Amino acid sequence: MHEVALNKKMKKNFSPTEIWTTKFPEKPGICIHGKRPCIIIQCFGDTVTVIPLTRHENNKGHPYDLLINRNTTNNLTKDSIAKLTQIQSLDKIVFIKKIGIIDKESFRTITEIVHKILED
Repeated sequence: MHEVALNKKMKKNFSPTEIWTTKFPEKPGICIHGKRPCIIIQCFGDTVTVIPLTRHENNKGHPYDLLINRNTTNNLTKDSIAKLTQIQSLDKIVFIKKIGIIDKESFRTITEIVHKILED
């Protein structure tokens, strides 16, 4: 069983700007969890750094939230909010399916905001 999971994990390739459906593990506290889309930021070996997305109507107006409008490139089912303060690194095994990519302008905005968060 472990070998099958390892083989599936090794076949997944990730690139920045891709959007994947992911199973975020449950953690204590106010953390994103459950099945939802995310934006790939970086990939190092078996670890992938992501920005989770949530539905637009769940937005509470955090200054570091970024609206991502659905379109035929990102293939989101609804307008979504990139939760930039919830950046996480996850193991490749929690990724389910690539659904699209985010446009370069939005990705540039995301990286600028993440840099600002790290500077504060």
